[in-house]
Amino acid sequence: VHLDKLSVAPEGAKVPSRTYVSGNPALDSGREFRGNDVHCLSIVFKVSQILWLIGEVYLFFWLFLVSKLALSGLLTTSWRYRVLMYWILAVVTTSFLALFVSASLKWLMIGRREGNRRSPGVLASFSQWACDYHYKLSASIFFSVLPTSRVWNVILRLHGLDVDLRSGFSDVFALPPSVVDQVSIKRS
Repeated sequence: VHLDKLSVAPEGAKVPSRTYVSGNPALDSGREFRGNDVHCLSIVFKVSQILWLIGEVYLFFWLFLVSKLALSGLLTTSWRYRVLMYWILAVVTTSFLALFVSASLKWLMIGRREGNRRSPGVLASFSQWACDYHYKLSASIFFSVLPTSRVWNVILRLHGLDVDLRSGFSDVFALPPSVVDQVSIKRS
């Protein structure tokens, strides 16, 4: 029996031999444990994460370039803080565009999740990690500018959250894209 890192098996659980269990609570993943197989999958997962992070740098560069081009003729008056305002608007616009890219990534890479209790494979785990990481990275700046805005209801609805427009959020990072379609938030 191989129990994955950070997995918890209930006390007195009966686990068949030569199985790989993961999750919290630990469930049978349906795969047979073959020694170093888990280590190879972990290496593939980590290499995929590094490649994704390199892609994220280029993605944010292009989004920043698009937002700079969109704002290029907006602040033409001679104002003392014009340059500072231009850069602040460019960074916030980049974050806003990245949130729409995050919604697209969620639907392309994850889709609608069902509430199954089987542990995901390497590709599904990577997709969930990539979408959650991109969301947290892109939401951080926009959330610092508009923390309690109703715009978050629309953004999270684009990610698949069943939410009405009267509800408010104090922490949008608690709802990553990999789990939002399993949650419903309604204000009664």
